[in-house]
Amino acid sequence: MREEKHIIIYPAYLNAKISRKKGRRVSRKYTVKNPAVDEIARAARKLRLNPVVETSKSYPRNWFYEKGRIKVVKVKSKLNTLKMIGAALKKIKEGD
Repeated sequence: MREEKHIIIYPAYLNAKISRKKGRRVSRKYTVKNPAVDEIARAARKLRLNPVVETSKSYPRNWFYEKGRIKVVKVKSKLNTLKMIGAALKKIKEGD
């Protein structure tokens, strides 16, 4: 039986206010302004990626910015998984 691969997602990866140089991983098309860890986890839950929230961890590049990260099951690639979560996160934010 094959074990599932996991990836780590920090809110900076999906933050529209952060440049690529400072840590954003996807194009602005898949980002929102200031995503919270719980919002990203909710988007991952909608996609059935089994998110695990780790509130004591922080992004190494910007450790003072925001605490928290999410561990999810990788779909095809990390970039593809981030795009899927980003699109779901946009739908959640637009609904609020």
